[in-house]
Amino acid sequence: MPKSTVSFADVISHSRRFLPWHANVASLQETTGAEWIEEKKAELISVNVTGVLLAGVGSSAFSWPVIESAPWTTQAALYASLITAMIAVSSGTQQYVTLSRIRGERLRVFQALLRGDKAIQSHHLYVWQMPIMLLSFSIWYLLIGLLILIYARAAASSPWGPDVKIAVVSGLATIFAFGNYLIGAATVYRLNAHLYSGKHNISVDPPVVQTSASWP
Repeated sequence: MPKSTVSFADVISHSRRFLPWHANVASLQETTGAEWIEEKKAELISVNVTGVLLAGVGSSAFSWPVIESAPWTTQAALYASLITAMIAVSSGTQQYVTLSRIRGERLRVFQALLRGDKAIQSHHLYVWQMPIMLLSFSIWYLLIGLLILIYARAAASSPWGPDVKIAVVSGLATIFAFGNYLIGAATVYRLNAHLYSGKHNISVDPPVVQTSASWP
């Protein structure tokens, strides 16, 4: 059977299936190859810096005294967060180096791919958004591990003891933070869908350049 391929434009149109860990590939239709490479490199720098900081937090968590008596699920989640963050940094660095080497004739070939002149494998989209996806999973693993630790201690504590109060306050903070995260994520995704759908009928006027009045 022939190997199935899809055009890059088709991959872009279906990129939102990977939400909320998608790469910003919708802008490929509006930018040149060089511009997209620079945007992607800036994104990878942010991912790598955040991944290093997250790996530092995860590794320092094992020095906490409460970790020794924590449930195995907490320790497993912390290990998963640390490993995933390190792989995210490794993947992001690999992609950054690869994109930095695309110039000259390679850039023209890459430009043709971005414009859909050639067919690429559908898994390429997954590869380009993989670092930020792994980083997101690492954050969630860390949060899950912390919540398990907090509520496991609260379950073994006396009613309305310090651990129970900590669990209540932490739970309220989690609900508040997660609610704001959902609001922000929904707003961003709706904005992206509006910007790249091509269905809006908004006329954009050119910016007005104001010049200072000259003295006679």
